[in-house]
Amino acid sequence: MATIVVTNLSSTASVYCSDLYTLIAPSASVTTTRAVSDLSRMASLQALVAAGSVGVAITYSAAEQASGLVNEGETATSQGSKFQSVQTLRFAFAAGAGGSADDVTIYALGTLPYAKMRVLKMESLVATAVGASTLQLRTVSGGAGTLLAATAGTPTGYVGPNTSVTATSQVVSSSSVGLFLRRSDSGIAGEVLITFEWEN
Repeated sequence: MATIVVTNLSSTASVYCSDLYTLIAPSASVTTTRAVSDLSRMASLQALVAAGSVGVAITYSAAEQASGLVNEGETATSQGSKFQSVQTLRFAFAAGAGGSADDVTIYALGTLPYAKMRVLKMESLVATAVGASTLQLRTVSGGAGTLLAATAGTPTGYVGPNTSVTATSQVVSSSSVGLFLRRSDSGIAGEVLITFEWEN
């Protein structure tokens, strides 16, 4: 079992974590044990970490290390606030005037809520299609920055997934990067589903 210490980073407000069924007092910590395989399903705890409400320290036992379930590069020592998981972000966007490219801001520059994220794939649900159009996930607006994933803006309905992204699709949070959906035609409307790993 992995030992997990969750610390409330606020000195004034209590935080409730539904995964632990626990209300954590200001500046207090709670300790629990969980199997490594359970960690990726702890959505409440992941959300609190992503919001900066709590810090998490994980210590893995020798048995967990030997299980092969621990993320590569992690050791059986305290991991500080590091907490990895695979999540899917569902982001809806409305159609613009159409006829020219534009950007839809998912996270503005400097507001990415993770220290690192690595995009695994992007899928789209197209409500309003535009022929020969594309949707690109980029770290900077204006078609600049790193191309993380892409799908077509047609046909109407489900499109994807794009699975051609590589390890270079990792984003390290800084004031100069964010997450932007670059539409080759602003007339496209629908949703994108972005599957990614994150780390604090």
